[in-house]
Amino acid sequence: MADVTQLRPLVAYNQWADERILGGIEGLDPEELVRPRDADALSDRGADRVVRFTDMRGTPREIQLAQAITHVVNHGTAHRAETGLLLERAGRSPGDLDYSYFCYTHA
Repeated sequence: MADVTQLRPLVAYNQWADERILGGIEGLDPEELVRPRDADALSDRGADRVVRFTDMRGTPREIQLAQAITHVVNHGTAHRAETGLLLERAGRSPGDLDYSYFCYTHA
């Protein structure tokens, strides 16, 4: 069973890590923040590629790259919802983050 002596350092670490990320963002020009960056070259053939890895429990896994990308976007949605709620409570709502809104505004 976890107790506060275990949890307090984790919460402190989380705050520390968040502040480091935000520190990296601080001072960037708006143009720099929105400049597109490619993490990988992606093609139709490449999207079908099978990615093999070992999960945190040591179980070998495999997934198509297209499915992995879908997972990453979906997982990010959950974190944005959590962060958006906290920002809203601080009076700094990020506004509409729905995919359909993105499509309407980036057509």
